Amino acid sequence: MQVNWTFIKGLLYLLVMIFLYGFSSYKNNARPIVEMNTDFEGLGPLFINHEVVNKLLIQKPDSGNMMRKDTLDLNRLEHDLRSHDMVKNAQVYLTISGQLKVEIQQRKPIARVYSSPSVYIDDEGSIMPLSPIYSARVPMVTGFVDSTKLDGVYKIASAVSNDAFLKMHVIEIQQDSVGYFLLKIRALDWEVELGDLSELEQKITKFKAFYQKAKKEDMLHAYSRINLKFKQQVVCTKK
Repeated sequence: MQVNWTFIKGLLYLLVMIFLYGFSSYKNNARPIVEMNTDFEGLGPLFINHEVVNKLLIQKPDSGNMMRKDTLDLNRLEHDLRSHDMVKNAQVYLTISGQLKVEIQQRKPIARVYSSPSVYIDDEGSIMPLSPIYSARVPMVTGFVDSTKLDGVYKIASAVSNDAFLKMHVIEIQQDSVGYFLLKIRALDWEVELGDLSELEQKITKFKAFYQKAKKEDMLHAYSRINLKFKQQVVCTKK
């Protein structure tokens, strides 16, 4: 019987390639993580720092360089990071060179609610604790505020956060006992009465128009209270 040496050589070559690939994969997975690199999305202030991230990733920060690729559960690491109060989203992956890459998207506070305890409300309407690292420069929310019922606060805080003019000028949002809102304006010592939040967009438009008119007439410092509760008119109180 004639031996098919071409077939045997091909089979041996295939077996050697499979062995080398498996051995290479084993050696690669057994390699230690040579570096961890954490990137925070955007250029804003950090409410969570690299040290906190490292502690969430590994129980013993000093042993970071001894972590092996085959001991990592990337899904669990992402879950642990996303469970942190300051984190909105997280991605964790390994590079070919053995670097552990972490990409963090922080939550974004839009107002600080003075309650017991004080908290932030974020851009999705959820409660966010204060950070021991950084205090966000956002409007204060004061008055009769229930931190479990923040729908109205979220609506007006979102309007302020998403409007460049309001974001520049509003420093405080007050809520009274019946749920009416008042804004305090930076530098001008104005109190702007909104009443309830019905027709909020129209009230904001009226306020902007009044501000521009008062600025043009050099009357910005002549008023103390601006009432926007009435339709199609602005009622002002002079100092």
